Amino acid sequence: MARTFRTRPWWIAFLLAVVVARPASAASLFGDILVYGGTIQSNVSAGFVGPGPLFFSDLATDSDSATVATIFGDVITATTAAAAVPAAGVGNASGDLETRFEFGAPFGVLAQDTLSFSADVTASATSAVNSIGENSDAVAGVMGAFDFTASSPLVEFTLPDILVGTMSFPAMPAVGEFQFAHGSVLRNGLEIAALDPGDAALDVDILTGYNYRFVFTFGMQVPFGTDPQAQYEYSVTLVNLVPEPATWVLMLPALAAALACASIARFRQKK
Repeated sequence: MARTFRTRPWWIAFLLAVVVARPASAASLFGDILVYGGTIQSNVSAGFVGPGPLFFSDLATDSDSATVATIFGDVITATTAAAAVPAAGVGNASGDLETRFEFGAPFGVLAQDTLSFSADVTASATSAVNSIGENSDAVAGVMGAFDFTASSPLVEFTLPDILVGTMSFPAMPAVGEFQFAHGSVLRNGLEIAALDPGDAALDVDILTGYNYRFVFTFGMQVPFGTDPQAQYEYSVTLVNLVPEPATWVLMLPALAAALACASIARFRQKK
């Protein structure tokens, strides 16, 4: 039988398939791989604590959260603020925190996705007395968190343990007297890295198939008769590594389509 039907050469089919495949050039990790379950949180508490039990009447709290997704804009924030005064005497305790996520290009103006925490805490216990008549310390603290699961419906991310990016943590700034700060990275609920003021910078790999949670805390407990305040800022960069480790994985569907086209072409030529 004559070779009546012919197909385009297999390499053309391969090139067409590669063009259709999703490009991996975006700097934004979270816009690029469509990470699910992205949420930022902010929490603050402030109040007065004596040697006895803590009563809710001596404590003020506030919380906020927001979903991290490009449909809500290129900058996502969760903001909290709370303030308390002693039942008697002179003092105040307050805190506010903005947890902020900014998408990298092409969804935002930054080079990479960036998570930042901006805290402002005041604690004064000049002559503070709590609701049960105790001389009290002034306490104020903030907690910010970022949760996400590295997964995507795209075929190259259906398998677990694919390296798609890193969380890059700079060294935490030093804290002052009566202050504390801490950072913790959890993967599927287990701590895999921790940061305290004075620790060196570190990177944490982001692998598909896992839930990640980064928790930032900052606060102060000021003894009775003391009157300081503090500000603290900390930022984390999230680096997209998809172009390097996923390049060949991205090409696998295209290669499979090309091989199928080549097989059909050879079959028809034999007829």
